[in-house]
Amino acid sequence: MNIDGGNPVQLMRDGLELVPKITPDGKDVIYESWMRQGIFKVPLTGGEPLQLISGSAFEPSVSPDGKLLAVTKRRHEPPDSYLDILPLAGGRSI
Repeated sequence: MNIDGGNPVQLMRDGLELVPKITPDGKDVIYESWMRQGIFKVPLTGGEPLQLISGSAFEPSVSPDGKLLAVTKRRHEPPDSYLDILPLAGGRSI
């Protein structure tokens, strides 16, 4: 919404979206969704969310240059959680 409260835009719709982070360029919001199981990106101007990561991924964090995304992931063998770093534009984990 504008600073005066006008023109609100609904970005999230499921009700269980958590840990929203605005990308450094100020264009998108990255968040985790418990309903849809994954990490999503949605434009600040509104629109359809894009799923970046499916499954058990939590606590998204975007690098200061906006190129990388760090998330906590879970697995069944010890250690049961680990940090995964991926290109925000898509691609394999680094």
